[in-house]
Amino acid sequence: MEAFRKGIKETISAHQVNVQNGLSSQQVTQSRQENGANVFDAEKKVSLFKKILLSLNDVATIILLIAAVISFVATYLESSGNYFESLLIIGIVVINSALAIVQEGKAEDSLAALQNLNRTQVKVLRDGHIVQIDADDVVLGDVLVVENGSAIAADARLIESVELQAEESALTGESLPVEKDANATFDSDNNIDLGERITMVYRGTTIVNGHGRAVVTAVGMQTEMGKIASLLRNESKTPLTPLQRRLVQLGKNISWLAIGAAVIVLGLGISQGMDLKHIFLTAISLAVAVVPETLAVIVTMTLALGV
Repeated sequence: MEAFRKGIKETISAHQVNVQNGLSSQQVTQSRQENGANVFDAEKKVSLFKKILLSLNDVATIILLIAAVISFVATYLESSGNYFESLLIIGIVVINSALAIVQEGKAEDSLAALQNLNRTQVKVLRDGHIVQIDADDVVLGDVLVVENGSAIAADARLIESVELQAEESALTGESLPVEKDANATFDSDNNIDLGERITMVYRGTTIVNGHGRAVVTAVGMQTEMGKIASLLRNESKTPLTPLQRRLVQLGKNISWLAIGAAVIVLGLGISQGMDLKHIFLTAISLAVAVVPETLAVIVTMTLALGV
């Protein structure tokens, strides 16, 4: 049976909690071992090698690498020994990749700092005393002590409520506070929307009036907010931003322009009876010249400065 449909006595019995004393230290340890901590699953750290590959997985960067290879081959065939242009293009790609990785690392560090700064403190009843703990330390079966201004750290079934109201816009989109009632009952056959489950308080919401107590019924990824986070993480593909879409399209346009220009020059040279090797190198040089080598690094530096 869903937690919001259970009665107060049934909820207390199901979690084997003493509403006067809360959980004991032993019960807290056991609950954390059996049901996990009250945290969202962390995304796996991306290795440096994979970050490098991702930074190179870009149309403009791929064009630059192809241009560098072609330039290197052309210089080798000419036996001129002047590899400056090839090395310059590769250097630009390396700088652009390094800037992207460094900037991403700074963003990750900033996010981690914000998460630590925004660590929520909640009141729970343990060993007969009301104590204040980190939201991450809340376990299944804990008795939350909620009052005006309290941030809810986990999904919980109310066992006491006095003029209790919760602001749930982050979860349901409803701008008005929701009246809560620990003694409300629901028909087991009816489908009750999340915003109408007045016997529950949910992670990510805030108490704006009244006070009460609630038994934690879900933690971490099992909370309603955790389920939303799981759906977001399981997206098969993150949509590109408008800027990314335009850069991808620009890269494709440049590619076709470079290929078209090379083919036209090659065709004209052959029709004029020019030396095949010479006209081929000329066509390749023209294709390389069409590619804007500094585009990627300029975009990266501009965005970094903007951040």
